[in-house]
Amino acid sequence: MAEHDGKPAADTHTPRSIDWIEILKVVAMPLVVTMVGLIINSSISERQSQENNLRLYADMMARREQADSDLRKDMFKSILDKFASAIPDRKSVEYLDQEIVNLELLAYNFHESIDLGPLFKHVRSEIPDVPPDGMTPAEFKRFENLRRRLEKVAVEVDERQLTLVGDSGVVVRAGVDGLDRMDKAPAFLRFIGPFTIARKDLKPEDSVTQVCLSLRSGDNEPHHRRFKLEVIDYDPTTREVQIRLYVSKKLSLPECNSIELENKAYQEIDVAFWLGLFSVPMIDNTRLTHSERASVSLTVLSAERAQIALAYFPSSRASLKDKPYYDELEHDLLHKESKDDGSKQ
Repeated sequence: MAEHDGKPAADTHTPRSIDWIEILKVVAMPLVVTMVGLIINSSISERQSQENNLRLYADMMARREQADSDLRKDMFKSILDKFASAIPDRKSVEYLDQEIVNLELLAYNFHESIDLGPLFKHVRSEIPDVPPDGMTPAEFKRFENLRRRLEKVAVEVDERQLTLVGDSGVVVRAGVDGLDRMDKAPAFLRFIGPFTIARKDLKPEDSVTQVCLSLRSGDNEPHHRRFKLEVIDYDPTTREVQIRLYVSKKLSLPECNSIELENKAYQEIDVAFWLGLFSVPMIDNTRLTHSERASVSLTVLSAERAQIALAYFPSSRASLKDKPYYDELEHDLLHKESKDDGSKQ
């Protein structure tokens, strides 16, 4: 009896427990395989369904875009053909009215794609500024109404584009007075708002011509630049003002807001140009480094005063015809690659 001391009992229970485990493995394995297969098949079916829906949606959108493009192409060609067609009396009110209608259709549908400034200037040149011989004041009033209508269309398109570029950039405005007295004194230009750079002892009669504007560019870092505007000349015949635009290089925020900043030392752009009501920011803009743009446009113009809008925005908001430059693409790609490499480390 001493030889057994309980060991045989342990030996008889161990094989039985192992047998149950093996049985459970044999029974459970097909169930697990079946469940995994069902889950995989369900996942594949769901993914295929999503891909089919996406493919259907993409095909529908492509067809819609193609139909819209074809319609816009036919419309564009039809309107341009009317501008190019030979009309016996191009100076009549009826003809000019039809030209403005055609220009309205082009402006409201294609202002982001093409430069309509030459067409606006062409139609404007055909509207007389003074009554021709034999024309009564009542008849000339119709021409004045056409001019105001033409300029109204241009300002509306300008405001639409300022809204678009302002969504991802910044737009500030300045009032200009004394255009009719520029032969005696410089025009008074003043920016108003939190972006202005002005002396502490500023007087009401002093101009405020500089602003510090900030923009988050492609590297997602804030870029600060100093902008300065000057009105050099005014031509009442063509209803255009000559503007001088200064833009600095990228600055730190304290430098940008510093009153003592020496503009020449940090200059990137210093250019003068003539500006009328038919210039729009998405088309008529100045290229800056870091894939950025600056534009100046007129939103109000009379014989005495004007209002100017200064916009600072990324090049992605420029018009379709304003293609990126190779150095801009290279900068963006290299910066993205270096940023990705840094995030992986």
